[in-house]
Amino acid sequence: MRLMPEHFSALHDSTTGHSICIRHNFPCASGAAGPMQKIIFSSLIVVGFSQTQPLQATPAVATKTVTLDTMEVEGRATDLLGIAASASQGIVGQAEFAYRPLTRVGELVEVVPGALATQHSGSGKANQYFLRGFNLDHGTDFSVTVDGVPMNMPSHAHGQGYLDLNSVIPELVDKVEYGKGPYYAEVGDFSSAGYARMHTLHALPKGLFKFTGGEFGYYRGVLADSTKIGSGDLLVAGEFNSYDGVWQNPENLGKYNGMVRYTLNKPDWGLSVNAKAYRSGWNATNQIPERAIDSDARPLRQHGQVRWRQQQSLQLVEQCLESWRRLQKRL
Repeated sequence: MRLMPEHFSALHDSTTGHSICIRHNFPCASGAAGPMQKIIFSSLIVVGFSQTQPLQATPAVATKTVTLDTMEVEGRATDLLGIAASASQGIVGQAEFAYRPLTRVGELVEVVPGALATQHSGSGKANQYFLRGFNLDHGTDFSVTVDGVPMNMPSHAHGQGYLDLNSVIPELVDKVEYGKGPYYAEVGDFSSAGYARMHTLHALPKGLFKFTGGEFGYYRGVLADSTKIGSGDLLVAGEFNSYDGVWQNPENLGKYNGMVRYTLNKPDWGLSVNAKAYRSGWNATNQIPERAIDSDARPLRQHGQVRWRQQQSLQLVEQCLESWRRLQKRL
């Protein structure tokens, strides 16, 4: 069925400027409008006018401005453009290793990308370090300072540059600045592979108490707090650690750390007085000859290890036997 133009009319709303076309006089088969046509016609009018009504303005909701405190974030993303000499330098903050599980204090060095720390001969001995796959022994080629104090020992029976970090309390380290490679002459000796500068906290936001207990006689406790004295902050901390290890002869580690620090922070100058005390004792787990295990030596059965004098005697006997074999070959 075809609709002619005279079958439509237009309504105009002068308030909104909207127009609506309404269909009427829709012919049926008999030529007269039926009841259904009237219903359609009425519904079109209602819908048309409801769509042309102006929208009611919603009342403005009152907003409250919230001002946040300034937050300074330090970490590997710290902008070092114009400061760092190379991309091998960086800064690691307390937030990055505060919740990092540490089985050894030397693992603080592992916050440096590419650095590893291992342990042998007991918990009281300095770690053995690796950087970029190179063996740094016990710190011979990697220098570390704590609050500006060099930690590498220039003269040590075990090795030059012996680096023992057991006197550091990890919870009090604020940040670590590091550099990898032999590019930094200003850091001095023992830095041919890199360096790390550790800085401890000046004050604590609140007191700290931590106690840890585990298997094989492992116990560790840390107590630290700071208070305002005059214009500066006084920080006092202590640490105790004991451990027997998995050995047949208990390691019997007893480590004690103490630290007292007074710091003045002024806009254009500062002062820090730091006092530390460290003591550690343990039964070292050293290397033993393989023949002592194969022969089920009596000292090994009794003590779980060959004592130092016995070990040296066995080594001397082995050297003499080796010299005798070489002499027989020549004859």
